[in-house]
Amino acid sequence: MKTGPVKRAIRRFAELGGDTEKADSVIKYWRTNFSVPADADYSFSACVYEEGGASLAASRVDTDEDEYFWARSYNRAEFEDAKVLLNTLVEDVSSVLQHPSRVVQTKGLLTFSFSCEYFRDGAWTCLHKTRASRLGGFRFPPTKQRVTVYSSPPRISVPAAPANKAKASGA
Repeated sequence: MKTGPVKRAIRRFAELGGDTEKADSVIKYWRTNFSVPADADYSFSACVYEEGGASLAASRVDTDEDEYFWARSYNRAEFEDAKVLLNTLVEDVSSVLQHPSRVVQTKGLLTFSFSCEYFRDGAWTCLHKTRASRLGGFRFPPTKQRVTVYSSPPRISVPAAPANKAKASGA
């Protein structure tokens, strides 16, 4: 992936309160962890992979990373180019950080599903929904209910829209 769009995405993540580190393991990537409000049930992190692709994930607070929770992959083949992929990722990160959000865990007969939603303009908007087999060996958050809702307040304030200035007409 070209470094220009990656650097712009990481700069935007920093503006949104993220702390980014580069990992030089077998798979090279940049991981950004975003701040967690005291009353949030989960945290967000974003990864941008050098070979082209990205992910956005939520992890429950005070649990280990092996627990299956909500995540979205941004596969290069789904986007026109790397710039569009990264712009979509940045928009999604902005949406979940600037608005109240929730992750809804639903226990089905054979699967658990997780839906990440954010509240904007008086309605909940689903960012992405994922599911995994209960028989697949994953570790899920323990729950006795069919539906469990985890929530988070906005992490950053939404900048005010600039006021429209009427142009004075010269006569």
